[in-house]
Order: sequence, then structure tokens, then C-alpha cells
Amino acid sequence: MKVFLVFMTLITSVFATEYKAIFNLTSSDKEVLNTSLIDNINNLKQHYKSQGDDLKVVVIISGGAYKFFIEDIENSSYKNEKNISALQKEFREKLQALADQGVVFEMCGMGMKKHAINKKVLYPYVTPVFNRTSSLIHWQNKGFALINVP
Repeated sequence: MKVFLVFMTLITSVFATEYKAIFNLTSSDKEVLNTSLIDNINNLKQHYKSQGDDLKVVVIISGGAYKFFIEDIENSSYKNEKNISALQKEFREKLQALADQGVVFEMCGMGMKKHAINKKVLYPYVTPVFNRTSSLIHWQNKGFALINVP
């Protein structure tokens, strides 16, 4: 029986497909973040897994979305934004769960400069990159499909 299970696992992995997507997140709207990003990624990952496939995801953060990825609000340019603490509390665990599932988060470095965001205030799973465009080029050249989340 063990031999059969090992054989079936090997056969399944040979035929498994790896899907790849970039979510280009620019929205400051919490409903968009929740529905179009978090729920969408979770549902897609579950869908592909149920078919024996895998989904690799990269989220590129820019525009109004910066505020969702700042851990140290008090030392950021967002400290005076209305309801920022509530937003942070609402999404902290959901975003961390995505990171724990292997979702890669990259933040546009040019926008960070524009908004005076120091990398020290970001969640540990967020990686600053040169800019959004260079990241989009990089991942698309690796075969990732682009999904805009405006």
C-alpha cells in the first residue's frame, strides 16, 4: 500500500501545473484589499490545490496601498491618518497568513521615497524594490500573469 501511495504522489506531482500571478495592488480601499486581493488569492490557491496544482503569487504594493503594510504606524507618515490603527488591526493577520502561505510582497521603492516610508516601519515580509515597473517587468519575464487591483 505504501508503494502505491508513493507512486501516486509521484505521478500527481509530475502532472501538477504551477500557475503564477502578480497582483498589482494600488488601492487604498479596504473592501478592495479584502475582496480583490486577500479573498481572491485564498480562493485561487484553494481552487488550484483542489486540482493538484499550485499557485505562486507576488503582490506588488504601490499607490494608496502602502498604509496596509506598515507595522510601525507611530513612526510612519501615516500616523495621523483617520482609522489607520483599526485598518492595521483588521488586516494584519490576514496579510501575515498570505505571507505564511508563500505569497511574496514587494513595495515600490520610488513611492516609499515619495511618501517618506522607511523600510524599518514595514512588516518583515514586505521587501522594498527599486520601483513597481521594474518588479512587474521582472515577474512577467518569469512567466507570471498580471492582475491589476486598482
